[in-house]
Amino acid sequence: MGNTSASTTGAAVSTPPRPFIRVFPVPKNNRGHAFSNIDDILAHLQGEPTGHWLIGSNGMWHGGIHITDATTPWCALSGKAPQEVMEYPVPGKGEQAIRCMADGEVVAYRINRDYLTLPWESGDLFYSSSFVLVRHHIQPGQTAASSLTFYTLYMHLAPWSAYPEESTAYKVADGQHLKAYVDDTLQWTATTLKPGTRVNWNKSDPAAQMTARGRRYAHVSLVEGITDKMNLNAGDLLWVVCDNGNLLPDHNGPERPAWWSNLLPPAKETMQFDTVVCPTPYPIRSGDAIGHLGYYQAPKDGGYNGRYQVHIECFTTDDLPRFLSNSEHVERDKPAFGKYPAGIPLYMKNSVNAIYQSQLTTHQDGIFPLNGSQHTEDNQVTYWQAGASRGYLAESDLKLLSRYDLAERGFETVEASPRSFDHLDGKNQPAGLVRHIFQMLFNASSKDPRTSHAQVKHNYQRLLDKIDSGETRYSAQEYLRAVQNPDYIDHLQHLCVKHPGDWYCTSDDPVWQAFFTTLLKKEAPEWYSYGIRFLNATRWMDQVPDMSRTPWHMHPQVFLDAISTSKKRGWAHSPFADLLGCVESKNDYTAYNQIFHSPERSENLHLLEFEKVSKSVRDELARMMGMVIMMAMV
Repeated sequence: MGNTSASTTGAAVSTPPRPFIRVFPVPKNNRGHAFSNIDDILAHLQGEPTGHWLIGSNGMWHGGIHITDATTPWCALSGKAPQEVMEYPVPGKGEQAIRCMADGEVVAYRINRDYLTLPWESGDLFYSSSFVLVRHHIQPGQTAASSLTFYTLYMHLAPWSAYPEESTAYKVADGQHLKAYVDDTLQWTATTLKPGTRVNWNKSDPAAQMTARGRRYAHVSLVEGITDKMNLNAGDLLWVVCDNGNLLPDHNGPERPAWWSNLLPPAKETMQFDTVVCPTPYPIRSGDAIGHLGYYQAPKDGGYNGRYQVHIECFTTDDLPRFLSNSEHVERDKPAFGKYPAGIPLYMKNSVNAIYQSQLTTHQDGIFPLNGSQHTEDNQVTYWQAGASRGYLAESDLKLLSRYDLAERGFETVEASPRSFDHLDGKNQPAGLVRHIFQMLFNASSKDPRTSHAQVKHNYQRLLDKIDSGETRYSAQEYLRAVQNPDYIDHLQHLCVKHPGDWYCTSDDPVWQAFFTTLLKKEAPEWYSYGIRFLNATRWMDQVPDMSRTPWHMHPQVFLDAISTSKKRGWAHSPFADLLGCVESKNDYTAYNQIFHSPERSENLHLLEFEKVSKSVRDELARMMGMVIMMAMV
């Protein structure tokens, strides 16, 4: 998203809007296939036993989501810890990486050299405090008034030690024919390395790479001899270009985090371990490898629960309500959704396909995407078919919404000032955030026309009355089940909360002091000690510029999907069309040797072979020339 430092409070500067494309953070299988839509990945993540949105399984604040090996084992990467080997005799191979969800820039990180440990009654417990923070900027309108700067966090990533030592084995990528030079003057060509040619390259050695002619070159040695213009032997050194995926690692190990490459020699700011680092921001692309699920041993009485996990957050310190309101009315002239109330008439088609008003009406409020929805014209009136209904809605009865009318699309905000991070302690009635959630779900269930759910609203009213009564004892599990009610989870996922960040606040902060009480220290000293140490070891937010104690938290999947620009389809918006345009506009036929990376697909599909491209070019040029001739004849 380009410039991420634009301010939303400064003068309104006209800037052309740019598309914002989201990528889901994990694939749906070990072959790298992408989830087809937001509903698919949310259904997948419903199988997660922990780390639910807003209120976790322990009743405490949780401003993100967890993805674990319970649902996504192909993203787990096993390390070398003995406890790991015992608990997971079949190790996680890291077949797929966690992916960066949108274009942005890396602004902070912490990389553990190895897993950290904390003492527990059953022995030391392993965990990772590794994270990377990515800053994003979106400006859908012409001025900064429509913009939002926000962040995505990927926490508890696998540490450095979980990855194999970087191999020096590389091969020339498919579709590449690399000129190999005798020395660093690049004056004499010794040979051309064909696709699949195996070489050794010590990428960490600054002397084994250089920049010249605006390109990066690698000093490689041949694995096998070549007979060409010169007779070359195994071990002979050559210089080849290496800056566009020309050389690929020649191994089947896990993919390393893409953002690490900016921190390795010859970078000016090299990687630091086990500390919070705020580097000079550098770009990261949507779909780039972020890392893998890290091993985590969660304490429990008498032992622990082991798992591989990543904690993902999305938050902003900007004025989120302003952004959700679409104050600049962006794309109101290009509506993407239709919103309707309960009680408007449904229209049907008769035997001759003429539209008529039926006796039926809509049972509840609703919203549907216009793209892909059937519509028809009758007497200069447009009628839309919403969802699976056989009936049609008159466009005049709808409120047409822009993609960026997020508040109208169901995103709601609430500012929480909790007494404690522990929202459901079973002793103090949750008068703040949880009560707001219950009221929201009571309103939703009151509009639910399903007879099977007629009693749900009464249950929420009972819980609201119980909160208001101030009773000192209640069932935290009952309240938690009501918060995470799967029938109304969509409402919860659209709730954006301004809340203290647990990565920011110290144990001396009032919201933690209410949890780390003298009574807890006396009755459960192991829990008290572990909690304090874990908090101190994982905090980072107060060490990063522009952070806030109380940011706005958004559901990382639902929010990014809502603001994502749909990828344009058709030949004119395909990678092939971009390639052809590059060739013809620059008269540069070496562009046919590009490598196309598709992070939402299997790694085996990342290379577009030169021969296939060449044939496609010839076929497509012939087809286009035929179209041009036909157009000239009209």
